Formats: sequence, structure tokens, C-alpha cells
Amino acid sequence: MPEVNVKCPKCGTMTTVSGKPGEVVRITCTSCQTQGKVTFPGQLPVDGIAIEVNDLRKEYGDLVAVNDISFMVNKGEVFAFLGPNGAGKTTTV
Repeated sequence: MPEVNVKCPKCGTMTTVSGKPGEVVRITCTSCQTQGKVTFPGQLPVDGIAIEVNDLRKEYGDLVAVNDISFMVNKGEVFAFLGPNGAGKTTTV
């Protein structure tokens, strides 16, 4: 079971918390009783990367539509492009 060390934002006491991937664990500081929660990241698929782009660049004449973009999308991950009109989202896809 994964473990993380959590520092209380109020008093600075360190606490070790364990949980399952994707689980949300509620914690209470042993020193000052401040309450909080820790979300454990989900497991990555065994196969890993579904899409990987490195240094993508696209020009239309003198216009640079996409300028050296890099990103990675893991299998099972939801991914989106956000930006204003003309930002190069469709060109990147």
C-alpha cells in the first residue's frame, strides 16, 4: 500500500499516511487536531503512454501555428486542449 508523508499546514507536524491508489484518506493532525485529506494518485496502466509528442512545430508560410509543443497522454487518461481561437489546438491534433 503506498505511503505519503504529510506536513500539517497549521503546526508543521509530519504524519505518514497510507492508502490505496485512487483512495481519499481523511487525516487528523496528532498535535493540533487540524483535519484534512490526502488523495492518492490512481495507478498508471501497465502499457503506459498512449500518445507522446516531442517538439512539434507547424508553420504555414511565415505564420508559426504551433511552436515546439511537447506532451504525453497515458492510456486511460482524459486530456484536453484549452485556448482561444487561433491558438493552434486543431493544428496540434
